[in-house]
Amino acid sequence: MGDYTAPTIMPEYPARPALSDDEKCLSASYTLAFDAPTCLPVAEIEKSSGRTGRPEFGLVPYDSSSTVIVSAHRIGEIEFGCSCHCRHGRTIAAGRGAPPHLLQRSDGLFAAYFSISSTNQHRLNATRRGPSHERLMSYGTVFCADFADYPFMHEAAMSLADQTRLIVGGQGRTTRQPTDASLDRYEYFDWRHYFRLADFEHKLDPAAVVKPERINAYEPAKHHFMRSLDRVFLVPEAQAVQERLFYGLINAFEAWLARAPRPLTVFFAHTPHFPWHLVFHQVCRVNRVPVYIFRTTQIADAVLLDADLSVSNQDWVRPTTPIDASWVMDQAWARSPRMANSVSINERASRHARKRLGFFRWSAIVWRYFRDRHYLAHRHYHRLGWRAIVAAARRRHRQRRADLAYLDRHAAQQAPTGAYAYFGLHYQPERTTVPEAGYFHDQIRAIRILAASLPSGMTLLVKEHPRQLGDRRPSLRRLHAVRTPLYEAIRRIPNAVLVHAFVDSATLIGGAKLTASCTGSAVFEGMQAGIPGLTFARTWHSDCPSGPFCADAHSVADTVPQLLAKSTDEVRTDYQQFLIDHAPWWFLGANDDRAVARSAFTRERLRASVAEVLRSLTIDDSAESTGVRLARDNTRGERSA
Repeated sequence: MGDYTAPTIMPEYPARPALSDDEKCLSASYTLAFDAPTCLPVAEIEKSSGRTGRPEFGLVPYDSSSTVIVSAHRIGEIEFGCSCHCRHGRTIAAGRGAPPHLLQRSDGLFAAYFSISSTNQHRLNATRRGPSHERLMSYGTVFCADFADYPFMHEAAMSLADQTRLIVGGQGRTTRQPTDASLDRYEYFDWRHYFRLADFEHKLDPAAVVKPERINAYEPAKHHFMRSLDRVFLVPEAQAVQERLFYGLINAFEAWLARAPRPLTVFFAHTPHFPWHLVFHQVCRVNRVPVYIFRTTQIADAVLLDADLSVSNQDWVRPTTPIDASWVMDQAWARSPRMANSVSINERASRHARKRLGFFRWSAIVWRYFRDRHYLAHRHYHRLGWRAIVAAARRRHRQRRADLAYLDRHAAQQAPTGAYAYFGLHYQPERTTVPEAGYFHDQIRAIRILAASLPSGMTLLVKEHPRQLGDRRPSLRRLHAVRTPLYEAIRRIPNAVLVHAFVDSATLIGGAKLTASCTGSAVFEGMQAGIPGLTFARTWHSDCPSGPFCADAHSVADTVPQLLAKSTDEVRTDYQQFLIDHAPWWFLGANDDRAVARSAFTRERLRASVAEVLRSLTIDDSAESTGVRLARDNTRGERSA
């Protein structure tokens, strides 16, 4: 890049430290001043610097509160990137590429330094062979919203980096090594900037954010959003404050989408369940941006791609290379590694639940919060001081002990002798209830409907989830999930029996005439054993006649007698035929590293399969060339993607 002196766009900025001889030949450094809410096009910077073909970059505002994001850097044929968010003169997070230096001057402008040093030479050499910027932009943008939190999914997404503009989002939990050459091939989207109210305007008029004709379109997301705040706010906020955050997120995401090059395609590795993910998903749907969600099944290594977050509807994407049907049938009656792992976790939770923390373990917990006090106060979504976090942990520990004591006193320890139906509670908060269960996130609603629909003389067993009480180290996410009121409500139902969390669920399911859950695995386990069941929201097996989805009290009342009339052989036949019909909609893969570790296939095989699905929806020129189709309501009818 030559040995030259960096142009001075802002003379009063302090001189940059001198570069070494090795750095000079590989370095292009510059500074510039800009006002945060404005954009500086490349041409204007070239004019100011007096150099063309030298450092080029574009700047866009991150939001309206003196925060900027810097991206899209290019030097000649060399592609590199450096993404940084700065607020009030302090670097919050550095993305890919060479770390920038950003400061805020006394006049309110920001100053930015960027450089390519000798430490980045290997990365430049690696990306020099990549496609041109124009070619990247011709494919639009692919946003893998949460892939950075799952290294396996991040690796699969990198297959797109050389053929499209790739943005990978995360919440700062994945350590990105600065020596990784792949960091120059994608942009990092940090969700931590959307965590808290302090990042948004204090007075926000919803009518100014959402057009009147779009108000109804955001209502479903608003409902899920309000429910999901329990997992991020240790101190409950007022309704007005929650709405301000909701519309503030809409405002920020609408602005982001307006700037993103089209076509834009969004992927989620898991069902969106954090507040900001739920709002972003709905903003994409309202603006007709395609969003695809990876969902797992209880069949080992079988994954599907869903284009709809609706509780009552599913929109599956048919892969170009479906999973081997013979593999599906071989695994039909086996306990999947995912299920086996869940059973192991439940057993471990039951062992730990009754152990006391003791002085030394409490001391370790307090030390951990004290050590991470800066992160908890400024970067974590709790945004509380370490003392407040410790107080919340103690409160959660007392709640858990109280819930466990209530079950010890009032819950049944074994199944009744007569006929019964089984209902497995979900542990909360969890995405299987918010947002996947919709209206039935409050599980007592489903329990009352099912109890009222059972024939006379049949009992409804309601079993607590072991992990709800197994967090020996207090889980702050469950601070607002106090269970004693739910237990009391269950005991008030005449034909319902509350069962202790640590009774073996497989034994209870095996003796049941009917199984039920909001979206849980109990229904699938029952079908494997020849026992019919129903769910209160759509799941991957809702098209099976012996495991249907019921949306309301009327459908439950109509469905229960039909299911109870089925024999064991009929249920197994329904289950087997369902697998034969729907295996073409699933593909070999995983959506996190835990699933990869449990898989019978190699990491490379799974990654290649997931990458093929991503490419088929983004890189290939048309749906006809990829063979991708969508399934409405899991029916066999097809439409082009």
